[in-house]
Amino acid sequence: MHPPAPRLRHALLAPLVEHWRAYLAMNAGFYGLVFLGMLAAWRNPSLQVRLVDSVRAASQQGFLSAVADAYRQHHVFWAIILTFLINLVIGSVLQLHVPSMIVPFLGLLFAGLRAACWGVLFSPLTRFYGREIIPHYLTLLVEGQAYVLAMVAVYVQARWVIPGAQPRMHAYFDGLRISVRIYKLVTIVLLVAAIYEAYEVIYLAPLLK
Repeated sequence: MHPPAPRLRHALLAPLVEHWRAYLAMNAGFYGLVFLGMLAAWRNPSLQVRLVDSVRAASQQGFLSAVADAYRQHHVFWAIILTFLINLVIGSVLQLHVPSMIVPFLGLLFAGLRAACWGVLFSPLTRFYGREIIPHYLTLLVEGQAYVLAMVAVYVQARWVIPGAQPRMHAYFDGLRISVRIYKLVTIVLLVAAIYEAYEVIYLAPLLK
């Protein structure tokens, strides 16, 4: 018998092993668009200023204001929980996956737009930020990896439109089953990203200012 840990690791990684080409393509596409966004901000720094202003305004309204308050008041636990829930429920499930269950592959477009906006927002090429932004690039890398995994789930879910041996309805629900397995990984990665981001923003970044 195999010990529980390797079996669990195999079960978590099996969908990525099966769809490794899609996983590599989503990585290249997502981080490539982040880089292109950084270049766009470098060529036109006003894009970054406007986007930063928009994000700051949005963080003062609705549910996002509670997240901003948790960070401002150094409530690490609530910063982690709220960041994790927003990224998982809103940023992944509602914005990327649910639309793709209705319009196949639509979530890939939304993820691409997010990646490009990240590049503009956090571009280091404009001298908008100081040294305090450096630790945040690890947040972008880890959280971005969660969205790459969500993109793979979108791809697997939407493959029912591609002609194949399976009936389309069967392929649709088979894709849904596999995407749920991928979301176990998305959840783990987003939790790790939320823990690091909370400590990074509250404690680490201020030390570098």
